[in-house]
Amino acid sequence: MCADKVELARQPSPNVEFVPGQHGDPDAALPGVLIEIVDGLDIVRVCPFAGKRRAAGAAVRKACGVGLPPAGKSVSKSASVIAWVAPEAWCILTPGPGTGALYRDLRKALRATAAVTDQSHAFCVIRVSGLQAPSLLMKECAVDLDETVFAVGTCSATRMAHVNVHLRRGDNGIFELLAPVSYAASFVEWLSEASLEFGYQAGRRREPYPDE
Repeated sequence: MCADKVELARQPSPNVEFVPGQHGDPDAALPGVLIEIVDGLDIVRVCPFAGKRRAAGAAVRKACGVGLPPAGKSVSKSASVIAWVAPEAWCILTPGPGTGALYRDLRKALRATAAVTDQSHAFCVIRVSGLQAPSLLMKECAVDLDETVFAVGTCSATRMAHVNVHLRRGDNGIFELLAPVSYAASFVEWLSEASLEFGYQAGRRREPYPDE
Protein backbone atom coordinates (compact mmCIF):
# COMPACT_ATOMS: atom_id res chain seq x y z
CA MET A 1 0.00 0.00 0.00
CA CYS A 2 1.29 3.44 -0.91
CA ALA A 3 2.22 5.51 2.16
CA ASP A 4 0.08 8.39 0.94
CA LYS A 5 -2.98 6.15 1.14
CA VAL A 6 -2.53 5.12 4.76
CA GLU A 7 -5.34 6.45 6.93
CA LEU A 8 -4.06 7.87 10.20
CA ALA A 9 -6.16 8.52 13.26
CA ARG A 10 -5.31 10.36 16.42
CA GLN A 11 -5.36 8.13 19.47
CA PRO A 12 -7.39 9.31 22.49
CA SER A 13 -5.53 10.72 25.46
CA PRO A 14 -4.61 8.11 28.05
CA ASN A 15 -7.21 6.95 30.53
CA VAL A 16 -5.74 8.98 33.34
CA GLU A 17 -7.31 8.79 36.80
CA PHE A 18 -8.24 12.45 36.75
CA VAL A 19 -11.27 13.48 38.79
CA PRO A 20 -12.83 16.75 37.60
CA GLY A 21 -13.55 19.35 40.25
CA GLN A 22 -11.77 21.23 43.00
CA HIS A 23 -9.29 19.43 45.21
CA GLY A 24 -6.78 20.21 47.94
CA ASP A 25 -6.88 23.14 50.32
CA PRO A 26 -10.52 23.29 51.56
CA ASP A 27 -10.04 26.84 52.86
CA ALA A 28 -8.97 28.29 49.52
CA ALA A 29 -11.60 30.62 48.07
CA LEU A 30 -10.18 29.95 44.62
CA PRO A 31 -7.88 27.11 43.54
CA GLY A 32 -4.28 28.16 43.08
CA VAL A 33 -3.81 25.87 40.09
CA LEU A 34 -5.94 24.78 37.14
CA ILE A 35 -4.90 21.56 35.39
CA GLU A 36 -6.50 20.64 32.07
CA ILE A 37 -5.92 17.69 29.78
CA VAL A 38 -6.54 18.90 26.23
CA ASP A 39 -7.98 16.61 23.56
CA GLY A 40 -8.68 17.31 19.91
CA LEU A 41 -5.25 18.55 18.80
CA ASP A 42 -3.31 17.35 15.77
CA ILE A 43 0.45 17.35 16.43
CA VAL A 44 2.93 17.22 13.55
CA ARG A 45 6.72 17.35 13.86
CA VAL A 46 8.75 19.06 11.14
CA CYS A 47 12.53 18.54 10.78
CA PRO A 48 14.08 20.45 7.85
CA PHE A 49 16.68 18.68 5.77
CA ALA A 50 20.25 20.00 5.86
CA GLY A 51 20.39 23.36 4.11
CA LYS A 52 16.61 23.45 3.65
CA ARG A 53 15.47 25.32 6.75
CA ARG A 54 14.63 28.55 4.92
CA ALA A 55 12.67 26.70 2.23
CA ALA A 56 10.89 24.56 4.84
CA GLY A 57 9.98 27.67 6.82
CA ALA A 58 8.53 29.28 3.73
CA ALA A 59 6.48 26.17 2.99
CA VAL A 60 5.19 26.05 6.58
CA ARG A 61 4.29 29.74 6.40
CA LYS A 62 2.34 29.15 3.20
CA ALA A 63 0.50 26.17 4.70
CA CYS A 64 -0.10 27.51 8.22
CA GLY A 65 0.06 31.28 7.89
CA VAL A 66 3.13 31.57 10.14
CA GLY A 67 6.72 30.39 9.78
CA LEU A 68 9.16 28.47 11.99
CA PRO A 69 10.20 30.44 15.09
CA PRO A 70 13.80 30.61 16.35
CA ALA A 71 15.19 28.12 18.87
CA GLY A 72 13.49 28.30 22.25
CA LYS A 73 10.46 30.17 20.92
CA SER A 74 6.94 29.52 19.70
CA VAL A 75 4.48 31.43 17.56
CA SER A 76 0.72 31.19 17.30
CA LYS A 77 -2.02 32.12 14.90
CA SER A 78 -5.67 31.67 15.81
CA ALA A 79 -5.81 28.32 17.64
CA SER A 80 -2.62 26.93 16.07
CA VAL A 81 0.85 26.91 17.63
CA ILE A 82 4.28 26.22 16.13
CA ALA A 83 6.86 25.50 18.82
CA TRP A 84 10.58 24.75 18.68
CA VAL A 85 11.13 21.38 20.37
CA ALA A 86 14.76 20.45 19.62
CA PRO A 87 17.63 21.54 17.36
CA GLU A 88 16.21 21.75 13.84
CA ALA A 89 12.83 20.36 14.96
CA TRP A 90 9.43 22.02 15.47
CA CYS A 91 5.97 20.79 16.42
CA ILE A 92 2.79 22.20 14.95
CA LEU A 93 -0.32 21.89 17.13
CA THR A 94 -3.73 22.72 15.77
CA PRO A 95 -7.32 21.64 16.41
CA GLY A 96 -8.27 18.93 13.97
CA PRO A 97 -10.61 16.02 13.28
CA GLY A 98 -7.98 13.41 14.13
CA THR A 99 -7.81 11.96 10.62
CA GLY A 100 -4.20 12.86 9.84
CA ALA A 101 -5.19 15.60 7.38
CA LEU A 102 -2.66 18.12 8.73
CA TYR A 103 0.11 15.53 8.47
CA ARG A 104 -0.77 14.64 4.90
CA ASP A 105 -1.02 18.29 3.83
CA LEU A 106 2.34 19.19 5.39
CA ARG A 107 4.03 16.05 4.12
CA LYS A 108 2.99 16.98 0.61
CA ALA A 109 3.98 20.65 1.02
CA LEU A 110 7.37 19.85 2.58
CA ARG A 111 8.23 16.69 0.67
CA ALA A 112 11.45 18.17 -0.74
CA THR A 113 12.48 20.23 2.28
CA ALA A 114 11.73 18.43 5.56
CA ALA A 115 10.92 15.18 7.31
CA VAL A 116 7.34 15.28 8.59
CA THR A 117 5.89 12.91 11.19
CA ASP A 118 2.44 12.70 12.76
CA GLN A 119 2.85 12.66 16.55
CA SER A 120 -0.78 13.24 17.49
CA HIS A 121 -0.85 9.79 19.06
CA ALA A 122 2.46 10.24 20.89
CA PHE A 123 1.80 13.11 23.31
CA CYS A 124 -0.69 14.13 25.95
CA VAL A 125 -1.24 17.90 26.01
CA ILE A 126 -1.64 19.35 29.51
CA ARG A 127 -2.29 23.00 30.36
CA VAL A 128 -1.46 24.39 33.80
CA SER A 129 -2.50 27.86 34.91
CA GLY A 130 -3.40 29.84 38.02
CA LEU A 131 -1.50 32.08 40.43
CA GLN A 132 0.45 29.14 41.84
CA ALA A 133 1.22 27.46 38.51
CA PRO A 134 4.88 28.64 38.43
CA SER A 135 5.38 27.50 42.04
CA LEU A 136 3.95 24.09 41.18
CA LEU A 137 6.10 23.59 38.10
CA MET A 138 9.28 24.85 39.75
CA LYS A 139 9.07 21.99 42.25
CA GLU A 140 10.57 19.78 39.54
CA CYS A 141 11.49 22.06 36.64
CA ALA A 142 15.10 23.20 36.23
CA VAL A 143 14.06 26.02 33.88
CA ASP A 144 13.84 29.52 35.37
CA LEU A 145 10.13 30.32 34.98
CA ASP A 146 10.34 33.97 36.01
CA GLU A 147 8.37 35.83 33.36
CA THR A 148 11.30 38.16 32.71
CA VAL A 149 13.31 35.11 31.65
CA PHE A 150 10.69 32.62 30.45
CA ALA A 151 8.35 35.05 28.73
CA VAL A 152 5.20 34.39 26.73
CA GLY A 153 6.14 32.38 23.64
CA THR A 154 9.24 30.87 25.23
CA CYS A 155 9.55 27.08 25.27
CA SER A 156 12.03 24.46 26.40
CA ALA A 157 12.60 20.75 26.62
CA THR A 158 13.02 19.79 30.26
CA ARG A 159 12.55 16.97 32.74
CA MET A 160 9.94 16.92 35.48
CA ALA A 161 9.02 14.10 37.86
CA HIS A 162 11.40 11.79 35.95
CA VAL A 163 9.54 12.48 32.69
CA ASN A 164 10.94 14.28 29.64
CA VAL A 165 8.45 17.00 28.71
CA HIS A 166 8.21 20.03 26.45
CA LEU A 167 7.15 23.20 28.26
CA ARG A 168 5.77 26.35 26.64
CA ARG A 169 4.51 29.58 28.18
CA GLY A 170 1.35 30.77 26.46
CA ASP A 171 -0.90 33.75 26.91
CA ASN A 172 -2.95 34.47 30.03
CA GLY A 173 -0.59 32.69 32.41
CA ILE A 174 -0.99 29.30 30.77
CA PHE A 175 1.85 26.78 30.69
CA GLU A 176 1.41 24.06 28.06
CA LEU A 177 3.19 20.74 28.48
CA LEU A 178 3.65 17.89 26.03
CA ALA A 179 4.16 14.64 27.93
CA PRO A 180 4.72 11.25 26.27
CA VAL A 181 1.47 9.30 26.32
CA SER A 182 3.18 6.29 27.91
CA TYR A 183 4.16 8.41 30.94
CA ALA A 184 1.15 10.75 31.01
CA ALA A 185 -0.78 8.95 33.74
CA SER A 186 2.22 9.06 36.08
CA PHE A 187 2.95 12.69 35.21
CA VAL A 188 -0.63 13.87 35.77
CA GLU A 189 -0.69 11.98 39.06
CA TRP A 190 2.41 13.90 40.15
CA LEU A 191 0.90 17.22 39.04
CA SER A 192 -2.26 16.49 41.02
CA GLU A 193 -0.45 15.48 44.19
CA ALA A 194 1.99 18.38 43.99
CA SER A 195 -0.93 20.82 43.57
CA LEU A 196 -2.78 19.76 46.71
CA GLU A 197 -1.12 22.36 48.92
CA PHE A 198 -2.34 25.15 46.61
CA GLY A 199 -5.76 23.72 45.92
CA TYR A 200 -6.41 22.82 42.29
CA GLN A 201 -9.20 22.58 39.77
CA ALA A 202 -9.04 19.56 37.49
CA GLY A 203 -10.69 19.48 34.09
CA ARG A 204 -10.60 18.12 30.60
CA ARG A 205 -11.36 20.01 27.43
CA ARG A 206 -11.60 19.25 23.74
CA GLU A 207 -10.41 21.88 21.31
CA PRO A 208 -13.18 22.38 18.75
CA TYR A 209 -12.32 21.81 15.12
CA PRO A 210 -13.37 24.84 13.00
CA ASP A 211 -15.61 22.73 10.73
CA GLU A 212 -17.51 21.18 13.66
